[in-house]
Amino acid sequence: MATFLTTTDSSASIERIIREAEGSLTLMSAFVYPRIVHLHRLRDAGERGVQITFTFGKQPMDKGVFRDLRELPNMRLYFLRELHAKCYFNQREAVITSLNLLGGSERNNREMGVLLNATADAEAYRTMCQEAQSIVRAADLLHSTVPDPELVKAGAEVKRRAAEIDAPLDAEGVPENAILKARKEHPRAYLRWTREEDALVIELLNRGVARLAISEVLQRQPSAIAIRIEKLRE
Repeated sequence: MATFLTTTDSSASIERIIREAEGSLTLMSAFVYPRIVHLHRLRDAGERGVQITFTFGKQPMDKGVFRDLRELPNMRLYFLRELHAKCYFNQREAVITSLNLLGGSERNNREMGVLLNATADAEAYRTMCQEAQSIVRAADLLHSTVPDPELVKAGAEVKRRAAEIDAPLDAEGVPENAILKARKEHPRAYLRWTREEDALVIELLNRGVARLAISEVLQRQPSAIAIRIEKLRE
């Protein structure tokens, strides 16, 4: 039977859901700045083989938090700008709540939520899982540390193909010092896009390769990849 949760109850239940996850774990939070204990629990989960799906929305994540999350094992990070829902679930329990995964929310806000049990609340739990899966399908995969031989193979193959594309001219209107600085880490930064590169971006997206991996394959800045994807989708 569903259980009502206060702010503190919601936070404690989320931590327990992460700690007790087996096989898979799904987290959805519009805004993200997790407490250190949540990061530790997520690392523990990833290291014991739990595959973590983490979807956030509204705006780009804090760079430090994004760095911390993308270094966790067995983590898939998704972004959906329209996301406002917050839910957290493993194979046995789910929390649907107003609480974002923000340390400040627990300290400063009055939140509430509901705890569902996969057995006692089977129909509600099943419907929630379906909606969560629909949200993930609509989101963009930004980064993945989940081992996938097919994607590793795809990356190696496309790196070779990308290296064979002739470098076009520099983009217009970009200061030379900005170009030189960016190319220390991303050798193809600020080069004009080619049809061949556009085709590779679309192919990699269709094969499920994350944006950050596409950036590494094409040797372009992650922000440039994001902008190009939006343009290709127009």
